[in-house]
Amino acid sequence: MAINLACDATRRENRRWLERLLGAALLLDALWIGSAELWTRHSAARLRAEENGLRARTAALQIASRDARRLERQRTALQGQLAEATRRRQQRQQAVTVLLQLERVTPQGVVLQEVSIDATRCRIQGVAQAPEHALRLAEALSGFTPCPARGMAARDGARLPGYAFTLTSGKDTS
Repeated sequence: MAINLACDATRRENRRWLERLLGAALLLDALWIGSAELWTRHSAARLRAEENGLRARTAALQIASRDARRLERQRTALQGQLAEATRRRQQRQQAVTVLLQLERVTPQGVVLQEVSIDATRCRIQGVAQAPEHALRLAEALSGFTPCPARGMAARDGARLPGYAFTLTSGKDTS
């Protein structure tokens, strides 16, 4: 019986130790499940925050992209306006150059009344004190780069004092 009592005491002690071990295991399991749940919640909250941040950045990028496209259209329009302004400035400079050249080659006694120069023809109208002055202008214009004079027509100068003339060159010499 003493052996049975000793065995019973050992069994009880082993049982208590096993119960403690199982209790500790259950406690560890509960702690592990709880920490996993906390980690999952924390991770989900962090991912939601990142997702919201990404959505905000995406919206900002869409706005920036729209602005970039708008600015590109404006830049293209401004380039067109700049090209047009440059073309007009060059035309004005060419016109000034032509007028300065005409001033240099126009002889004394000749008044130019109208000068019309375009891509296909040139027409100069004026009044000279004598036909010789108009001929001198025609000779001077023969080497004139913008429109060398190729024809000369005299008009009736009865209404104007002096000799009225028209110098033309190009396709339309009427």
